[in-house]
Amino acid sequence: EVALCNEVRNTLNRTKESIEYQLSELKTAKSRLEFDLTDKVDAYQTDSFCTSLTNDSPLILMKPGATRFPM
Repeated sequence: EVALCNEVRNTLNRTKESIEYQLSELKTAKSRLEFDLTDKVDAYQTDSFCTSLTNDSPLILMKPGATRFPM
């Protein structure tokens, strides 16, 4: 019985270490995904703003000497 208890204890300890390692890996993956999502949201907002611009948008500043071509 003592040997069986020791074997079970060792198995549980290995399982605990495996769980802790997996938890650490999952936390790392979660932080990478959240960072990636933040980058994608920023890129989407920039793209959305840029697609709404036209040649007549007041936010576009033409350089001196630049030529506008009629559409």
